[in-house]
Amino acid sequence: MNATKKAAKDFLNEVEYHDRKGTYILEVKMTLSNYLDEWYKLHVENRLKQTTSEGYYRNIKHIKAELGNLQLQQLKAVHIQQFYKSKMEDGRLDGKGGLSEKSIRYIHRVLSRALKDAVKQQLIPRNIASDVTLPKPRRYQAEVYDKEELVDLINAVKGTEFELPVILSLSLGLRRREIFGMTWDQVDFKNKSVTIDKQLIKKKYGLTSPKTEDSIRTLPLPDTLIEILMQIKKSQKKDIMRNRDKYKEHNLVICDEYGELKCPNYFSKTFAKFLELNELKHIASMT
Repeated sequence: MNATKKAAKDFLNEVEYHDRKGTYILEVKMTLSNYLDEWYKLHVENRLKQTTSEGYYRNIKHIKAELGNLQLQQLKAVHIQQFYKSKMEDGRLDGKGGLSEKSIRYIHRVLSRALKDAVKQQLIPRNIASDVTLPKPRRYQAEVYDKEELVDLINAVKGTEFELPVILSLSLGLRRREIFGMTWDQVDFKNKSVTIDKQLIKKKYGLTSPKTEDSIRTLPLPDTLIEILMQIKKSQKKDIMRNRDKYKEHNLVICDEYGELKCPNYFSKTFAKFLELNELKHIASMT
């Protein structure tokens, strides 16, 4: 038997062996970028919550930017390891420095899940993302306001558009999405409570329920917050009368003069400038 026939026979034997085991991988010419696009459409888009799918999409953009041109079946752990190192050094898409360890772990989670599904489809023999060493997350050190700083902050925001969001955040511990997604039917003035059962995804997408049932909760309203809310409600009635032809009644607690949703991202940018102008500490939960 000549060398060519032997090689062919060995190849056929290997194919038959893997076929019996269910481990045969057909050679496919597909870039990682093309695979991720198809994977996103099949496993993420229209299947997960809007906020979750948007997070996946952002992480996929990072992956495609550096690894997208590689053939899926030629992707190795060393490529991924170097990719993460590069991203930590100078990997933000806006060019403003490197990504955090936490961001790298989010990217890894998406890539690993995508490759896991590629294994199931017999496009690759194994998930090589499991061979990658991830950076250890840094311990988060929250910046805390002392009593004097809290008084300064509350005095500074009094009577401004920032007052209610800040008070809701400080007194109830609400997230930004919960604050800007709050509607009047959640507020119970009689029992002095508020039920948190919705949140704002994005201005263009509107309101949705929280990710988990544990996020739904009823909280007591302090008297000072009730007074602020009542003043806001009175102010909105004036806006309705003044702009009755253009006013959109969405029943929102925080809205513009025409009843429309306010953009949380825009609020965060203007609030950050407000803090800087007033020489106050940056509040991570609000900006």
